[in-house]
Amino acid sequence: MNDFGFMILAAACVLILVLLSTVLLMRYFFYRRIQNEQIRQLEGERKLYSNLDEGNSDIYIVLGAADKIPSYVSNGSQELMGIKKSDIMSDIYALKWGVPSKDVNEFNEEYSKWNKKGIFTREFEFLNMDDGSRKVGRLSINYSPKEDNLYILIRDITADAEEKRNIRGELEQIKNLNKYRNEFISNISHEIRTPITSIQGQLKLAGMNADNPIEVKKYTDSVSEQTNKLLSILNDMFDISKMETGNIVLENNVFDIKAVAKKLKDTYEEAALAIGRSFEIAVTDLNVRYFMGDDLRLQQLLIAFIERAIEVTPNGGKISVNIRQMNKGTDRANILFRIRDNGPRISKHEAFEIMGTGSGGNITLAVADQLIKLMGGQVMFNSDSEGNDYSIFMSFPLADREQDLDAPIETKDSLINKEFTFEGCRILLAEDNETNAEIAKDILEMMGAEVDVAGDGQEAVDKFINGGKRRYDVILMDIQMPVMDGLAATRKIRSLNSAEAKTIPIFALSANAFVEDKNLSLEAGMNGHIAKPIDFDILKEELARFL
Repeated sequence: MNDFGFMILAAACVLILVLLSTVLLMRYFFYRRIQNEQIRQLEGERKLYSNLDEGNSDIYIVLGAADKIPSYVSNGSQELMGIKKSDIMSDIYALKWGVPSKDVNEFNEEYSKWNKKGIFTREFEFLNMDDGSRKVGRLSINYSPKEDNLYILIRDITADAEEKRNIRGELEQIKNLNKYRNEFISNISHEIRTPITSIQGQLKLAGMNADNPIEVKKYTDSVSEQTNKLLSILNDMFDISKMETGNIVLENNVFDIKAVAKKLKDTYEEAALAIGRSFEIAVTDLNVRYFMGDDLRLQQLLIAFIERAIEVTPNGGKISVNIRQMNKGTDRANILFRIRDNGPRISKHEAFEIMGTGSGGNITLAVADQLIKLMGGQVMFNSDSEGNDYSIFMSFPLADREQDLDAPIETKDSLINKEFTFEGCRILLAEDNETNAEIAKDILEMMGAEVDVAGDGQEAVDKFINGGKRRYDVILMDIQMPVMDGLAATRKIRSLNSAEAKTIPIFALSANAFVEDKNLSLEAGMNGHIAKPIDFDILKEELARFL
């Protein structure tokens, strides 16, 4: 080879070396760039994970999809689940600690069906292994096929779950309340329609027998009985409403348990015989008889059970009531009231269903049941082949007076002037309803009274001031009236500078007959409170105390 050929070969070798060096250098810089990118990526992930850990109770986990080995676990596991980060790093299944087996089984079943597309999400309950608190978590899993990793997030949603639970509870309460109201309205509708139907029929028969006074009286007496039943239903409805809102108020008076028994005997003994049944009441094992409590409410609830017993007892049957002192402490005694009927035997479930306000319930017994609870009592039920009995256990404070077991029973009749009549009694009647005023005026005048009517409270005050030489004996004051109501009118009269204004008996006439309404009347300066519609026998008894 000559020199020229050698030079060409050497140049070619140099060129090849340069090209190889260039290629190698380019590959070096290419791989170095990739390595730097990976380093930056790893640093970015470390920074991300570090940021996630700062002040965050959520749990972040990077898990190998194939080997189920965690490559990263955040610090939130200790705070949220009471599980150490190292325990999870050693065994991913440490996450099952504190989770009910039911939730674990449901997770396994649902996870096995997941195709690793989208995000797998599930809520679960768990127990914090540190403090034992119960919590609700949300598990989210995302799969990355590129890294073949599962990215897991566990977040505390206890507050949200509690709020949702409360909302669901409220919705369920509303649903139940609507059902209760529908049943209550249906029951009340039936209760009201029965006496109304009777009243319509009795009035029609009275009109057809207008020329026969005896028949007319029979029908009008029946109408009066049915209107009293309607009034009782109305009062029960108000009682139920007040009990549900916690607004019912019990009185706290001295009462005689023997007087309560006598009142029940006088009310039902002859009435039961008139319809072919016998009624017996006994008071046993007493060594005290005067207590503190609301005796009118006590009578109301006992009457509800007695009338139910009369209703279900067949002709020839017996209704028995036993009032028995069970035991006595230093300041109170327990009393058992047992009401027994001879009616068809019923189950315990049926017995307490009757005391409800739903379909098949008895609103009067429902009120009685609520009164018993309000008074701290308890009801028990038993039945046998001869009938059924309700046993009511009550506890009453002892009255601060001599417990004379042999003292005469003081009834309302024994405390009033039985010689009292309306003859010559001058009455100022304040009533804004013209029809009601006319009826009351006519009845009182037929009973011998002289009645002057005022259409509102201000007119009543003016008539009292300008009544002339012959003054009024008593004022019957409606409560709800225009211009000036009855309470304001009473306060105005009591503030006048005269002895008569301070002493004249004033009685409220009001459709509101609750304890708080009576208290308002007394606080305004009235002497008593008479519920509408007016029972003129009760009115006479009340006036007899003061005239």
